Order: sequence, then C-alpha cells, then structure tokens
Amino acid sequence: MGIDIRKFIGTRMTPADIGRAEHSRRQEARIRQDLDERYGPVITGVCPECGGPVRKPARGPAARFCSRSCKTAYNRRQAQREAARLAARSQSTAAMLQERGESYRARARTIRDESSRLRQEASGMRAATRTSLMCQLLTIMRADPSMIRDAAPGGHVCTLIARIDLLGEPGDAERMLRHQGYTLRMPVA
Repeated sequence: MGIDIRKFIGTRMTPADIGRAEHSRRQEARIRQDLDERYGPVITGVCPECGGPVRKPARGPAARFCSRSCKTAYNRRQAQREAARLAARSQSTAAMLQERGESYRARARTIRDESSRLRQEASGMRAATRTSLMCQLLTIMRADPSMIRDAAPGGHVCTLIARIDLLGEPGDAERMLRHQGYTLRMPVA
C-alpha cells in the first residue's frame, strides 16, 4: 500500500519526500510534522472565528476555518446576528407603522371635526334661509293676501312655499300663514 500522493498536492514538498514507502497514519502525521518544520506549514488564511492559522487541505479548495468546531461556532454566531438584525428591523417597522397609524387617526379626527363643523354650519344656513323665505311670504301676505290666493303655479309665491316646505317640514308655509291669520285658499304648486 503506497502513500496517497493526492493529499500532498499544494504542499511545499519535493518528489523525494512524497515517494517514501508505506506509512501508517502515525507515520504520515510525523512526516507532515517534519515537512511543516522543514518547509513551514502551508497556511491559506486566518480563521475568522478563533484567529488561528488555516492550513490548506490535502484536497479540495482552501478551507476557510481551522476546524469544524470553529465553523459551527461561526455559523451559529452569524445566525444569531441575523436574527438580531431581523428583530431590530421588525421592531423599527412596527414603530413606524404605529407612528403612521397615530398620524392617520389624527388626520381622521381632524376631518371628522371639520365635517361636523360644516354640517352644523350648513344646518344654520338652511335655518336662516328658511326664516328669510318665511319673512318674504309673510310680507307678501300682509301687503296683499290675494297675491297668495291667485299665485300662478311655478311662480314666485309657489316657489317660496315649496322651498319653505323643502327646508323644513311639509306644510310649514301653510301653518305659518294660518297662524298669522291667512284664511284664503292656498295656491296649488
């Protein structure tokens, strides 16, 4: 059984060193140690976990870690960092969404308050318009009651009566006129 030459590829060895006779594992380890002492170890980098030297493996690409335990510890630490980063990002996103929610609620309150104020203002305007129309109709009744009795459909008096009823309750114009003493017939709209 000869020495497996493939595990010495990439090392600083002479063909004479590789061509030795059969060796046990112990002997191969001793040979490797002798070669490291003679030529220096083939170091491809520094372990990112422990800072120790990383040897070039017998075959395959250059290793990144000096041992499996360092690789496992590094991967575990990286996973913890990633989890912490994701947790921080989710917390900042939650805070941002909460802030936006508060902003939307504040805007909704402002819009609701403004809408309520505008509804009250519109209600006051309708009441003022209705009162003004009733005053016009009352003035017409006091000046000449026959103008109400003989009012043409679609004319000014009928329009006044229709708008008073529209802004209040149906029959408001007639009740107001009857209350003020009007006894003639009401015009047909």
